[in-house]
Amino acid sequence: MGALVRGRRPLRAGDEPPHPQAPGGGAGHAARQQGRDHAAARGHPYLFVQPQQPTEAYVCIPRHFSESRRYITVGHFGPDVIAGDANFTALDPDGLVFAAISSTMFATWQKTIGGRIKSDIRFASTLTWNTFPFPDVSDADRQRIIEAGEGVLAARRLQPGKSLADLYQPLGMARELLDAHRALDKAVDKVFGFAKPPAEPQRQARLFERYQEMTSVGQLG
Repeated sequence: MGALVRGRRPLRAGDEPPHPQAPGGGAGHAARQQGRDHAAARGHPYLFVQPQQPTEAYVCIPRHFSESRRYITVGHFGPDVIAGDANFTALDPDGLVFAAISSTMFATWQKTIGGRIKSDIRFASTLTWNTFPFPDVSDADRQRIIEAGEGVLAARRLQPGKSLADLYQPLGMARELLDAHRALDKAVDKVFGFAKPPAEPQRQARLFERYQEMTSVGQLG
């Protein structure tokens, strides 16, 4: 659904990192490539050695999130906004990736199987994104999810100047933003087979069912 990049290593949904002993992979190959990159960059200290700044609209995912927030606080930016190395990015011209990661289904998956740093949530492309069992969706469902994601962004814009940390205070979210997230959840929950908002154990059970189904036919790594 979207390629995720952190720092200098691009990772795509469904990909697996090269095996350390595989031809063309492993630490030796990476060290040789890094040496070539550094050699090519000599004399140009003002340039990034391996630039990864997106060239079109993208979703920006922090490595870490507060455990107290209900939703995964991600941003959606144009290429003029620079992504720092404490974030993952994925090209997202239509907003589907933003909508999927902003849903309660993904938040449940992340909190259930993802890592932690102390008690806070630690996002990882290979552990939580590449394994997220997002279903195949019809064009109509896809459009509904994208539009619901746009509704979340529109609700954020109603409070200009506020950071994501301020917008997503656990006890202080604006009603418009909560309603927008509920509409997004309704659209995403539908493609997972829910007609009404499920409890967390139901979400977890459905996610693992989907994961088992998709891995059994090779749709997930």
